[in-house]
Formats: sequence, C-alpha cells, structure tokens
Amino acid sequence: MRLFHGILFFMWTGLILMCSVFIEDDCVAIGGPNFTTQDECLSNLKKDGLPYVTHKFYDHKPVDYLCVYWGERT
Repeated sequence: MRLFHGILFFMWTGLILMCSVFIEDDCVAIGGPNFTTQDECLSNLKKDGLPYVTHKFYDHKPVDYLCVYWGERT
C-alpha cells in the first residue's frame, strides 16, 4: 500500500528480461503495465507479455520474468 498524491494504492509491475540469441550480454528489461494484485500481474505476463515481447524482440529470448511490488520499501 502506498500514498501518492493523496491516493492510497497497491502496485505490481511485470518485468521480463530478454537476451540476444546472437550477441553475448545484450539484454534488455521490459516492464509494465501495473496491476493491483500479483496474480493479475503474473497472469498478464504469461498471457500477453511474453508472447508480445517474444514477437517484438524476435532476436532475443526471454530469460526470466517476475512481478515487482512497489510498496513501502520503495
């Protein structure tokens, strides 16, 4: 839970690490959109995020993915 401009909210953001299949150490992290629960975030990553970035970055492969909670520690 976080207070931003007077609004209290929860925020989970999906992140995917994509690395080149041709060039060593050529990786990019892609993130977004935001969700209110971790389950929604992970579901969206699997259903929409991974297929999208695999198509868009066809010369890269997904290495890992996770959902980050932007809460009190941030």
